[in-house]
Amino acid sequence: MKNYLKALLLFMLSIQALYSQCIISSPGSTKSVARASWGQSFRANCTSQVRSISFNSASNVPYNSQLVIKKGSNCNSPVIQTQTIHSIVDGVNTIVLEIPLNIVQNETYYFSVTVSNGTQWMIRFNQNNAVAGNLMTYTDGSSIDNCNWNFPGFDWNFSVNIPENIDLFIWAGQSNAQGWAGNANYYPSDINNLDSQIRLNYEFINNTSSAGWTRMGAQAGRFPNGHFGPEVSFARKMKGLGYNPAIFKYTEGSTSIYNHWKVPGGGGYYDKMKTKLKIAIDQLKSMGHTVTIKGFVWIQGESDSETQAYANAYKTSFLNIISDIRNNVAHNPVLPIVTGVDEQHPSVVNIPTVLNAHKEIANNDHFITFTSMIGLPKADVTHLTPAGLVTHGNIIYDAMACLLGHACPPGIGLKQNETVSENVGNVVIYPSPATDIVHIRNINKVDLNELKISDITGQDLTKQISWYESNSGIFTSKVSKLRPGLYFVYISSRLAGKFYKE
Repeated sequence: MKNYLKALLLFMLSIQALYSQCIISSPGSTKSVARASWGQSFRANCTSQVRSISFNSASNVPYNSQLVIKKGSNCNSPVIQTQTIHSIVDGVNTIVLEIPLNIVQNETYYFSVTVSNGTQWMIRFNQNNAVAGNLMTYTDGSSIDNCNWNFPGFDWNFSVNIPENIDLFIWAGQSNAQGWAGNANYYPSDINNLDSQIRLNYEFINNTSSAGWTRMGAQAGRFPNGHFGPEVSFARKMKGLGYNPAIFKYTEGSTSIYNHWKVPGGGGYYDKMKTKLKIAIDQLKSMGHTVTIKGFVWIQGESDSETQAYANAYKTSFLNIISDIRNNVAHNPVLPIVTGVDEQHPSVVNIPTVLNAHKEIANNDHFITFTSMIGLPKADVTHLTPAGLVTHGNIIYDAMACLLGHACPPGIGLKQNETVSENVGNVVIYPSPATDIVHIRNINKVDLNELKISDITGQDLTKQISWYESNSGIFTSKVSKLRPGLYFVYISSRLAGKFYKE
């Protein structure tokens, strides 16, 4: 008789964001984004790394202003690039300019912004020792003929962004994914200043949107100071875990798959989301960034629970969405997916078919986890309070982090009738989190027939790992070849038994 024991090996080795080795920095800073104002300088140690420029002025830059870039020894050097400024993001005073620009070491560059009345603002940038300039005003719009930038009374910041590896998380669903009751008056405090490091692209369908990429913060609509959803606490925790998160959020309340989202190719919200997602990803790539879709969050199902006909069609339709977003969008057949639906919603209580579909789908897929909203505070019968949205985001984070191979809180990531433990049947695996060496201690010296190890995808790694009995009842293995992540050890044992026959 075989008795299979599943035990957990957790590798929490260091995870580092992979950024370009090119560093463009200002005094006192070694970050990949350099900022300078009056009298400060930029330094860089490489060539062809600048992909975007943003600068923050004390005055708004009008729509359709022109950015002019010159390269040469003085302010009248030839123009090498002109770009129209179409949008203002990150706040009313910030312009993000998507300019693929090869900066050559030791060359000097001049950036000027010309507005409709002929006013020009200028900054000089040199690869090794650039000086950020002050405002230059030319009411007649004439060419700049000097480099004396000591004009008082104006302050701006200039930043050069080098390519990053971006971890994209897609959020979609109904009102609790959107944050219908998330009054931004209660926006969670950002004590670690993480929001400015997290990208956000949101659309509150048929209402408001960010019209492109911005930074994490309150979103327009619903309340005088805006609203927010569970993505805020989720993204902050992902940032703290070492990811470089960007959130693409596409939501609208009271929407069903049956009538609104529809199946892939059905012309519904899902298809529209895919189109806008592609645009958003292309925008990031045009700035030189590498984008990897890390996960999909789907908080939806209450509206499909309103009738039995809608509910009966749900599971097949949702499986089609899962297949499409994995295979045709993320190009990852095991893309981690976190789902949720309000179990206490009256429609869900009355017709639990959709709720059961969520749970069945998650139970049959090791890379899908269903999350519960039971016990979270509500502003009404349907919508989570601001505090509830923060907690919900933390719950979704726990589930997603587990699917990505990090520590799993109790009960997260387990399927029906499945147990994971570090102490099963008197067999202990240690240390956990693991080092390069892992031990299995067989306390009662049960006859262990077989040891297998697999990663979170189910791939058998047994041949890469060799076990040897270092001491009586203790098996040891070197796991230094394994990447950081979550691993399972399957232990097969033969248990002695006996029977009587009279």
